[in-house]
Amino acid sequence: MNRLAQLPPAGRVVAVVFLTLLMVTLLITLENRARAGAAPEPSAKIAGAPATDLSRCRAMGEAALGDPTCQAAWAENRARFFGGGARP
Repeated sequence: MNRLAQLPPAGRVVAVVFLTLLMVTLLITLENRARAGAAPEPSAKIAGAPATDLSRCRAMGEAALGDPTCQAAWAENRARFFGGGARP
């Protein structure tokens, strides 16, 4: 006979709920993997020398705070992000 049919009614409910949760979890995991593969890297959005400078400054850590190249790269990145307008 079928093993599921041999379980008591409460056991069948638990088994069906468990299998349903397992399938939902699997579908969510597969969907997240598909979305993660389609999203570009944040650093890939900015091309050219500013991206290289920003990457270098990020790798420098706190030492980048006093580096004039990093300060210029950050200023250029802020201007590009905020539209280059003057701050109030």
